[in-house]
This record gives sequence, structure tokens and C-alpha cells, in this order.
Amino acid sequence: MSSPQSPVPPPAIPPAPPRRRFFNTTGPCDPAWHYMLPPAERLQNAQLHRYVNDQLYWVLHAPRQTGKTTFLLS
Repeated sequence: MSSPQSPVPPPAIPPAPPRRRFFNTTGPCDPAWHYMLPPAERLQNAQLHRYVNDQLYWVLHAPRQTGKTTFLLS
């Protein structure tokens, strides 16, 4: 009879190599992986009321879930 063999552990997965950050437009952003602008700093001193009061045209164009509604409500 042969002796039972101990299970062989799976090979260790090496850590992922460092990647360059990029602009993410497809899901949640992680500052370690994606370029980001802090929303609080981005919204300070936004003078949207000036454009509305002066009846100027403006466009708010950005990918999904980037703070467009938050910007308009601020």
C-alpha cells in the first residue's frame, strides 16, 4: 500500500505589476488606479447662477456618475 500524499499547494500568484493611472469612465473610480478631481474643490466658486441670470448658453458634458447632478444642485 502506498502512503497518502499531502495535497500540493497551488502556485502563488505574483502581485500585479504597477500600472499607470488612467481616466476611468466605466465604473467606480479608485484614486490609486484612476485620475480624479476631488468634487468639493471642483464645485467651490462655481458661478453657474451667473450664466443662468445672464441667459448664457452652457453645456455640462461628462460621463455617467461623475457629479453632474451634484454640481447643479450645489
